[in-house]
Amino acid sequence: MRWRSFLRPYYLLLDLLFPEQCVSCGDNLAGSDFYALCDTCLEKIEIIGNSCCKFCGAAAGDFSKLKKGCAFCNPAKFHYTRAIGVVRYKPPARELIHDFKFHDNSRLSNFLASAMIERLASCGYPDNFDFVFPVPLHKKRQKTRGYNQSFLIARIIAEHFGVTCSDKILRRIRNTVAQSLLEPKERSDNIAGAFSVSADLGDKIILLVDDVMTTGSTVNECARVLREAGASRIYVIVWAR
Repeated sequence: MRWRSFLRPYYLLLDLLFPEQCVSCGDNLAGSDFYALCDTCLEKIEIIGNSCCKFCGAAAGDFSKLKKGCAFCNPAKFHYTRAIGVVRYKPPARELIHDFKFHDNSRLSNFLASAMIERLASCGYPDNFDFVFPVPLHKKRQKTRGYNQSFLIARIIAEHFGVTCSDKILRRIRNTVAQSLLEPKERSDNIAGAFSVSADLGDKIILLVDDVMTTGSTVNECARVLREAGASRIYVIVWAR
């Protein structure tokens, strides 16, 4: 919007007079190269790495050796091929994603996408995706928030792979209660029937992108309808697991 460009010099002045604070510890970020976490908190983010469940991506230690999934996902029925995360969903990574998701810090999209692209390169995922889809928001929630945080990440990842990123094909058709407000056992029922697919995805390979995965109910329901539309493989990448 033009008014944002017009006001940019004033925002820069405000940043000088009232520097941003670390979203985790509250320290002043003046002079920092980052714009959400101080260097100390940034170093505290726990990377999951490849020692994780081969199905759901949980940092499950010895449970990751189980053939049918870890203690967190076994015996769940997976509609996706595999899911991975970059970091553990705990402070300060939790505060970072909350700042991105709820406080309009869209500048974080490049940082998050870059970390996810690095994770994709190291995890054994294919690089011949046909589409990159963000987990969609319902239009009412997106209007309230102003953006879909997963789409901001997904389009950067798609550009890296040179494939199409669409937020129109996989759609949320039912406005559900926020999953974070529900107990784990309630989440599958809450999200059931919430998504639809508007294209034939026969034999397509899909990369599904979201910011956070907890029980996996949301991405699994997305994967279910993608399978019904003909997708042959659905890989999931999230920032925090």
